[in-house]
Amino acid sequence: MEKVSNYNKVNFISVSRILLTVIGVLLIFSGNIKLLVIAYLIMGFSEVTDVIDGYVARREKLVTDLGKILDPLSDSISRFFYFFALAYHGLFPIWFMVFFFFRDIIVAYLRIYVSFTGTVLSARLTGKVKGAAQFAGQYLLMISLMINTINDGQQISTEFIMYATGIALFLYIISLIVFKIKGALLYLVVILSVVLTVILVFMNRIDYHVNYLTTFIISFVTLGVTLFSLVDYLMSLDKNSGNIRRIVSCVLLVSFMFLISPYFLDLVKNKVESDVELKSWDKLYQLEVSDQKIVFEGMVQVDDYLLASGLDKGGECHLFIYSLKDEIPKFITELTNLSGIEKITDMEYNGQYLYLVDAKQKIIIEADFYESLATHKLVERKRLSTGFLSGGTVAVTGFNGRRYLMINDNIFSNNLYFFDTDRIDVNKKLKDQIAFKLKSELYIDDISCANGKLYMLASKLGHDLVYRVDLERAIFGGSIQTGIEQIVNSPQWNIDNFGLFDKGVVVCGEDCKSLYWYGGL
Repeated sequence: MEKVSNYNKVNFISVSRILLTVIGVLLIFSGNIKLLVIAYLIMGFSEVTDVIDGYVARREKLVTDLGKILDPLSDSISRFFYFFALAYHGLFPIWFMVFFFFRDIIVAYLRIYVSFTGTVLSARLTGKVKGAAQFAGQYLLMISLMINTINDGQQISTEFIMYATGIALFLYIISLIVFKIKGALLYLVVILSVVLTVILVFMNRIDYHVNYLTTFIISFVTLGVTLFSLVDYLMSLDKNSGNIRRIVSCVLLVSFMFLISPYFLDLVKNKVESDVELKSWDKLYQLEVSDQKIVFEGMVQVDDYLLASGLDKGGECHLFIYSLKDEIPKFITELTNLSGIEKITDMEYNGQYLYLVDAKQKIIIEADFYESLATHKLVERKRLSTGFLSGGTVAVTGFNGRRYLMINDNIFSNNLYFFDTDRIDVNKKLKDQIAFKLKSELYIDDISCANGKLYMLASKLGHDLVYRVDLERAIFGGSIQTGIEQIVNSPQWNIDNFGLFDKGVVVCGEDCKSLYWYGGL
């Protein structure tokens, strides 16, 4: 029997899927809606070729030992890195990735171990179910990311969507023709292609923000099915193990996974060390800016003024100033001179300078508020590159007679970093100038400081909590957890903005315009 060459079109498809994954993941990291759409279509094309290559290999007898390795390897690489890119945007806890990774590693080594005994570990139905669950979870999370990106202010034209989907459908059809796909597989690929493109066509019309609880549940269910597949493979070695034992073992494994998770440990610690209280929040008012549809991203009170940042539907950044001298905030002016600023997600004022976080560029902008108010232009003093991998949030505090800038890298680090403002070198990245750091066991969304207290907004399983921390006690204790004094529930799920306001705490609700005030902290 003639040996099949490893250099065949089926193996080429498997390798090309890995290359497409690299491109798609980089596009997802960008956070730009147009690039997200292209990444979505690349994901769809990869899934179509994944379905096709196995069929072609069997039909044309192109199955090789290399192909048996390349096909599952490309699947594992694709799934892992796509989920990692989605976790980067905060759709689910990044520690989930550990279990995705180890499932495939364990199964791969299990196959090697079994091969030494002269037997073959056959494919399991749960492996197919796991693949389907990961496929569904991956696309539901990707769709959620695109919906939220559009509703957060980025704009994409219907024409761009139609051109992109047209090109994608053309590639799908060409693939079906070139590889002569027929029968049930043809219908499967056509249905898959149509469903994915129809969802994309209607993307612009969805006026809804997918909350964190939804994306957490999607990822948790996907992870549960993945772990069940692992348990099934492990227990398949024991012929006496039945389905009940598999299900019980999987439930125990998923429960253990949750019990050791940072989320559960934080909830237990918070409940033991301080009481979480449900408080009454007062709805203050809604911020309005003429007839523009603005999604507010950050806010800060400066004496009798409120400074609010936001994005319009075109993705352009704005800074608005309101007067707080009357009962209802009065719009005064919009600051210009925002060239080179893409997305201000957090602001802090310390009685001297205004600090603004550009989350896209990972920079901190120091500005003079009152000069900006007088000139109606943002008067910058300096720009500081953080050097961190995510945007983070900023606060300013005094400690031991020094003034410190505080920053947290809110996705990849559990630390709050302190920088001596008098010793910051603008020519160096901030991550290379850390004065000291404070360990955080919380996933912090926003921070602010006043009167020796650190106020934080942190997400817990889809619901946001507001913390008051004694900063001095936390610093000497080496951890934020040691300084927690009080925790209260926020008035809504998925709070977008947070700040100190008239000796209380203000958060911005899901509609990104309603402000809620609480004075009990």
